Amino acid sequence: MERERPVEAERELAGVARSQNALHLLPHDEGSIEAFLAPALAKVDSDARETQLLVLTPDPGMALAVARAAIRSEHGQSLRVIPLAGVKRAERLLHASPAPIVVGAPGEVLALIRAAALKLERLRVIVIAWADSIVDQGGAEALEAVMAEVPKEAARSIVAATTGPAVEELAERYARRARRSADVTPAPAAPVDIRYSTVASVSRTGTLRRLLDDLDPQVATIWVRSDDSERELKDFVRYLGHMHGDELVRIARGREPASPGLLVLYDLPADRSELNALLGAGAQAMDVVALVQPRQLPALRALAGGGRVTALSLAGPSALAHSREDAMRDELRVLLSAGVPAREMIALEPLLAEYDGVEIAAAALRLLERARERPATSPSTRGNVETERAIPTVAWTRLFITAGTRDGVTPVMLVGAITNEAGIAGSQVGKVEIRDGHSLVEVASSVADLVVAKLTGANIRGRRVIARPERDRAGGAGGGASSGPDRSRSGSGRPPRADGRNRPGQGQSDRPPRRNG
Repeated sequence: MERERPVEAERELAGVARSQNALHLLPHDEGSIEAFLAPALAKVDSDARETQLLVLTPDPGMALAVARAAIRSEHGQSLRVIPLAGVKRAERLLHASPAPIVVGAPGEVLALIRAAALKLERLRVIVIAWADSIVDQGGAEALEAVMAEVPKEAARSIVAATTGPAVEELAERYARRARRSADVTPAPAAPVDIRYSTVASVSRTGTLRRLLDDLDPQVATIWVRSDDSERELKDFVRYLGHMHGDELVRIARGREPASPGLLVLYDLPADRSELNALLGAGAQAMDVVALVQPRQLPALRALAGGGRVTALSLAGPSALAHSREDAMRDELRVLLSAGVPAREMIALEPLLAEYDGVEIAAAALRLLERARERPATSPSTRGNVETERAIPTVAWTRLFITAGTRDGVTPVMLVGAITNEAGIAGSQVGKVEIRDGHSLVEVASSVADLVVAKLTGANIRGRRVIARPERDRAGGAGGGASSGPDRSRSGSGRPPRADGRNRPGQGQSDRPPRRNG
């Protein structure tokens, strides 16, 4: 029988746990993961059989990034990591064998705890990264429920991109007396003007190439914070024709001053003091451009310290738009050189008394663009017979989904879940109606069965949903509506019973009910 710990030992253990708590202010990007993950991994046993480290992230994308960083680290190479990109798959894996490290959003983690797939009794460390984004995305309630399951002696680390009342409240509530990293207090400095280009984490190198091509700097310094970014860029710079040691395009890390000219922030500095070290004494002559994800813009403005933060438009997207306009003008030139059709000229001639010729041409061009877009975007086409024959129609099926406004579901969230789970295009999703306890969504009939199969059992905002065609809703008052008459239904519009008998109030006006015997 295990001997009970004396009160003094319990107090000492609680004091140790509190001393292990930490609060970090770090940019919300993959380059910051190493800073908070390495100390947490050091507390996990190399031969652990149960979950000892839990990392809470704002979304599945960041969960995958943390899992990748853990596997690549020296201490995490031998440890099993499960990122919660899909709850059903993770539940199956955890039931088969617990993992020492689990990473995911609070909603997904809570679902696994309630399903008894994830057990936290042996948890040693929990990291909330990034706490401010989790709160902003409506995850505070799920976070509170997860933290209620965390053992009191577990060490807690809170990571945030910016500090504020919400972060301070979280630190006081879940990580009392937390040790604060030195960069939590920003260093005062003169304002710095920064231009930025928004990117996804997987497309930074492509944006960097366009950036260097457009600006064509004589000297460029590309600054990184992590080992992964440095490895990625070393190969990339060679692809561009620059060798190691080439001072024209140089990869920098740490606090060494950058070369005068263009400074590209491939990762965001942790704080203003780190940026000041990069700028050195030539801050005014330095052209600073940051590659950031949209969620990093608040941190970027904080780094600028009151300086101008402006978007940088690269030539790629605008060049594509111009090329499309050039192609349209070439089509018109071909038509004009072949001779303008007399019928169209006679049809437009009366309009010249009211409008300028350029205005008429612009209106005709708008009608052409609408006609070209309609087959891909319009579920049905109404008009004359010739138009309906020329433009194919799309059949739609309305689905009933068991998630609504009280679950925190939005139309964008629901469309994203459908397209991601079923792997279909957004153009195959039509009208979306979000109601209190459920939602009605139109999808192309050709993919309706696929959406029902893939979405049923999927997790949306911590709730496992069921999807089915609306006409299949059985029982209950006010059964599902249908877009047309259903021969299988009785005159009241309600589905018949499985045993073939009428429901109460159905068909009674036509004939009396039969009596047995």
